[in-house]
Amino acid sequence: MGPVHIDGHATPDGTSFALAVRGLHKTFHAGIPGCTAHADVLCGVDLVVRTSEIVGLTGGIGSGKSTLLLCAAGLLRADAGSVTVFGQTTPSPLVSYVSLVPAARASESPTQSLARALSTGAHLLLLDGVLTFLSPGARKLIAALAARGMAVVAAERDRTALDTLVERTLVLCEGSLSTHARRYHGQRARSPARVAEPVSAHPPARLTP
Repeated sequence: MGPVHIDGHATPDGTSFALAVRGLHKTFHAGIPGCTAHADVLCGVDLVVRTSEIVGLTGGIGSGKSTLLLCAAGLLRADAGSVTVFGQTTPSPLVSYVSLVPAARASESPTQSLARALSTGAHLLLLDGVLTFLSPGARKLIAALAARGMAVVAAERDRTALDTLVERTLVLCEGSLSTHARRYHGQRARSPARVAEPVSAHPPARLTP
């Protein structure tokens, strides 16, 4: 099988994995001289997201949802493990991270943040606490883009906010992802990447809102 070409970007290993997280570890230390306090936030997390897949990530406050997404986006360095986006190491122009209150754009609405992220031409969209505040139209747009090849990971504390959109929901607890998943049973259009394994490597259409 040859490499997957996505708007000129090739996946070296020929897979259609949009995101592959392997053995990710992240520990935060107190940062106070003489203090050894620390928190092990991610403890060997593994996560694979395929093209055209929408994955939900849930967990309590401090469970590591934002840490995982920031590492996946290449915005935070992990202590150990690896992250690849379409076969490339992060940071990558193919991934876009959207948080609820971007530090540099505090006056920006969640919908505006989403529009800005989509304008970059990213093929992996990481939504951190944003989904709950999006309009029905914005959620439909995400579903439509996923049907055309975009991969999405949406993190929310309230897992019910994920149920109408995502295909599976993973729970992050004590630094690890649960092995069970809730499957989406709605009527959203499904691409070939969602119904076969191993996944056939077909290039998605160009993603434009």
